[in-house]
Amino acid sequence: MPPLELRRLWYLDGRKMALWSEPSRRRLKRETQAISQSLAPHIPRSCTHVRGHGGVKGALRQIQRRMPKARFVARFDIAAYYTSMRHDVIEAQVAATALDAHHRKLIADYLALPDMRNTGVGMVASGGLSPLLGALYLTPLDRRMDRLCKGKRLVHYVHYMDDIVMLPRPRWEFLRDIAALHEEILTLGLHPHRITRFIAREGRSYVLSVASLMRREDIPDSIPRADELRAALPEMSGNGGSCIAAPDATWVIEPVIDREELLVAELDAAFVRRERHNFDISGHYARPEILHLELDSARHRGLWKK
Repeated sequence: MPPLELRRLWYLDGRKMALWSEPSRRRLKRETQAISQSLAPHIPRSCTHVRGHGGVKGALRQIQRRMPKARFVARFDIAAYYTSMRHDVIEAQVAATALDAHHRKLIADYLALPDMRNTGVGMVASGGLSPLLGALYLTPLDRRMDRLCKGKRLVHYVHYMDDIVMLPRPRWEFLRDIAALHEEILTLGLHPHRITRFIAREGRSYVLSVASLMRREDIPDSIPRADELRAALPEMSGNGGSCIAAPDATWVIEPVIDREELLVAELDAAFVRRERHNFDISGHYARPEILHLELDSARHRGLWKK
């Protein structure tokens, strides 16, 4: 079997993309189907982007069915999803499956060839194997969250690619569930995405993010089962991160971590108007002569006879 041949690498929106030779592309497409059949039994059903697990529509249906039973909803993004995954972790996970040596070698080459600097971290976002390996990478997180669901601590948990949705129960269990999620993500070398600057850029507005500190000693005795909650949580379950982002997505004040602080800043309203000359989130979509939706409510026949 000829080795994989990488033709070109480039970056698109911070993600590494790869162009493989035509024989390599065909081989990856063919082998991905076989690898998927072997890995699928090892990937929990709560990971919905794997073939046969429901996809994004299935994830939305699951959430919709269980929403009435939940008191809270939590959504997380994983920052730098593909570019943060460690090769040694993936290879150890693959070795624990029934994949043969031939397929394990293919996965090792798929990870190593685009890694020009031999960092041992990251994979391309444009290959057919990447979603499957990404699903395998997050199996420790999925399994832990699934155990919380079975133990009735979570109403539901589901993840699709780098998006995670949790439906917790009471507030005090909610804090423990988030702490467990963060613990698993950090163990894998990943981090939740901070979306403050993204919102600022998309809305061309200032965004003030107010985040709280949550230490173990901050949990009052009046909360039910407070002792159990303190024992289960880390010393710092909420590390703050309050910040202010400008309309061009630069920081006015960077996130303040692990300490209390009063943030004060002067905001220039003219900056918003300048940025909206580039992109106006309201104006660009409020031009019906340019962009509009037409609905034909008349009944039509599906078959016409000439």
